[in-house]
Amino acid sequence: MILVIESSADYPSVCLTDEQGNLLWSETVFVKQSHSEQLPLLVEKAFSMLKDQGLELRGVAVNQGPGSYTGLRIGVSLAKGLCYASGCKLLSINGLLAMAQWAQDQKFLLGGSVCSMLDARRDEVYICITDELGEVKKNLEALILTEGCLSGLVDLDAAIFIGNSGEKAQRLLSAPHAKIISGPEAHMFATAAAQKFMKGEFENVAYFEPHYLKEFVAGISQKFSV
Repeated sequence: MILVIESSADYPSVCLTDEQGNLLWSETVFVKQSHSEQLPLLVEKAFSMLKDQGLELRGVAVNQGPGSYTGLRIGVSLAKGLCYASGCKLLSINGLLAMAQWAQDQKFLLGGSVCSMLDARRDEVYICITDELGEVKKNLEALILTEGCLSGLVDLDAAIFIGNSGEKAQRLLSAPHAKIISGPEAHMFATAAAQKFMKGEFENVAYFEPHYLKEFVAGISQKFSV
């Protein structure tokens, strides 16, 4: 089995999948900025389930980024610690591409593009765009959303926005009819994790670091501010 950890955005989540991408269990805690508290509890629940069913953990997958600097650090540190303790293989997932792949597999797309987006503060997003065949049309980058910035690249009325920036995209790109899917959640990465495991695409536990894409900028925590 493979344990998948998602910590790049708003909500912490964990899932268990087999090496063929079949989902055994998934849970998301819809409490913002609760990664440090909730992820260990979710992992404990996953290990309890594995023990009860007599299943062996063989890999730990984590969203490599981009996303929240703090969230990524928490998720990657937890994943590496689990691999050190259990001897499991470490897998890193390109979260934006994995969300797009999941949307394709779920048949949400009807001839349009998938715009995977994560919030990057203000009017900026981390974005990756794939077409209806899953081919990358716009590589991963940080982009300031302005009306017309995706003109000629995406039919906005036929597109799917997946991630935590769909409403921002609808507003700034004047695309009120575009379909929005909230994410990311760990279960969206099950197929990608299984594919990497079967290909033997493992990370070096000692040296792996998250893919931040942008430099960290310190700010005041909304969770503890008055």
